[in-house]
Amino acid sequence: MTSSFHLTKWYLDCVSDTGDTAIGYSAGLSWKSLALSSASYLKWNQEQGREEQSSLFQCRQPELTADGITWNSEGLSCRGTWRPTRLAAIPPVVLYENSAGSVTWHCLQPLADVRFQINGDEYAGLGYVERLDMTLAPWQVPIRELHWGRFISHDCSLIWIEWRGPHPLTLVYLNGEKLGHTGVSPTRLSWGNGRLDMRDQVVLRNGPIVKTALAHIPGVKSLFPEALLQTHECKWRSQGELLHEEKRCTGWVIHEIVRFG
Repeated sequence: MTSSFHLTKWYLDCVSDTGDTAIGYSAGLSWKSLALSSASYLKWNQEQGREEQSSLFQCRQPELTADGITWNSEGLSCRGTWRPTRLAAIPPVVLYENSAGSVTWHCLQPLADVRFQINGDEYAGLGYVERLDMTLAPWQVPIRELHWGRFISHDCSLIWIEWRGPHPLTLVYLNGEKLGHTGVSPTRLSWGNGRLDMRDQVVLRNGPIVKTALAHIPGVKSLFPEALLQTHECKWRSQGELLHEEKRCTGWVIHEIVRFG
C-alpha cells in the first residue's frame, strides 16, 4: 500500500562576506486528513544574535523563474532571489525507496548570488537552495543520525549528506562532481586528495525539534509519533577552509547533526 504522506520541504540560505546568516524554510505537508503549509526563517548576526519566526499564513512555496529562484513569504514579511552562478543543479537523487514511498533530494542551486530581505533587513552574499520530496514519513526512514552541510566560497561548493544507522549513506559533491570515500565529522570532511576544516563555530539552533523546527505547528505533540518528537538537531555556521589538489578556498559553512529518537 502506498503512503498517504507527502512532504515537500525547501531550504534556502544566504551568508554575507562578514558571516551574517539568513535561512528560509518553506514546506507543504499532506498526511491523512492534515493539509498544512508553513514558512519560517532563522537569521543571525554578530550584533543582534539569533532570531527565528514562523508562519502558517499565506505560505507560498519558492518559484523557479528565468532569473533563478524567488521566494516571497507575506506572512513573514520576507522575500529573496537566488541567482545561479556557473555551477548547474545536481540531478535529483533518490536517497531511499521502498514499497511505501521514497525520499528524493534536489540540489537546485549549489552556489548562488543572493539578495534576501527579512523585515526590512537585507542579507546579500552567496547561498544555496535544495528541496526534499518525501512520500515516506520521516519516522519510517531507516536512519538514526543525519550529518548534512554545505560549504560555499566564490570559487567552489561542497555539499554532503551522511546517514548513519540501518541504511548508511554518504553523498559528497564538490563543484557538482561526486566524490568517493569521505570521512565526515563535526569539524572536518576528508577524502583522498583533500579536506574541509570547519572552525569558529556559531550555534544557530540546538534542541529537540518539537521546540525548534516543529514548534510553530499547533498540536504537534498529538499529530506525530513519539519517535519523531524525540528527534534532536544542532545547526552551526562555521568558517571553512577547503584544500583540494593543492587548491585552497575559504568560505562559510552551514552544517547540522540530527539525531532521531
